[in-house]
Amino acid sequence: MPCNGFSQFLQESQDEKQIQKFAKYLYNLELYDLAAEEYERLVYLNKSNPNHLKYLIKSYRGASNIDKLRSRISRIELTEPDIVNEYIYALMLESLNDEAVGIYKLHSDKFSQEAQNKIVFDLALAERDWDRSMDQFSSLSLSEKMKYEPLINKIKETKYKSPTTAAVLSGIIPGSGRIYAKDNVDGIISFIFVASTAYQSYRRFKQKGSKSIAGWVYGGVSLGFYISNIYGSYQSAKFYNNNIDKELHAKSLDIISRD
Repeated sequence: MPCNGFSQFLQESQDEKQIQKFAKYLYNLELYDLAAEEYERLVYLNKSNPNHLKYLIKSYRGASNIDKLRSRISRIELTEPDIVNEYIYALMLESLNDEAVGIYKLHSDKFSQEAQNKIVFDLALAERDWDRSMDQFSSLSLSEKMKYEPLINKIKETKYKSPTTAAVLSGIIPGSGRIYAKDNVDGIISFIFVASTAYQSYRRFKQKGSKSIAGWVYGGVSLGFYISNIYGSYQSAKFYNNNIDKELHAKSLDIISRD
């Protein structure tokens, strides 16, 4: 019986190595869903190996399968820093930032100061808090600074458009606020619509005086275009700024996802 037990142990150990090899092969091919299935087997075979669980979490993270990841996390006690770190980053990459912050605060004592600095910095990027990310940048290690420096420089060089300025400009010259917000085509169209309807109103009033119905109609249309153009210019500036934030956010997540 002892011999049989030992033989079974050797067989299970050999099976585990084979599955681990295959799981790592799938993971390296970025077939994360398939890799996760193999790592689930490994965790079942050997619950005491934290590396199996780590790569299971990484596989779910790579597959963007946040539901299965949550289910798996709910069944274990979060004691290993590597596992907590993987979970935080998985949440971060799914834009579940509030949840990621909550997990970090709950387990921050598990991390070294350097690791804490990195997580806080990446959370700032994930939350589009560019000012906080620039402040936190100085606390990163040299290797991390080199990795993020191009992004930080781009953030520093980024210039936003003022929605108020865009609205004021369009109030003075219709369409100019949209052009200021780099919305050139709509800016030109707005100017043409306001100017042409205002001119038509002027012509009708000049011909028939204040009793001109067409003059009042064109005047009302022109006023409507004028007001909507001011509001549209304000929105164009906000849209321009939001597109900048989206671009910076995408670059941030791209760098974060490489870890």
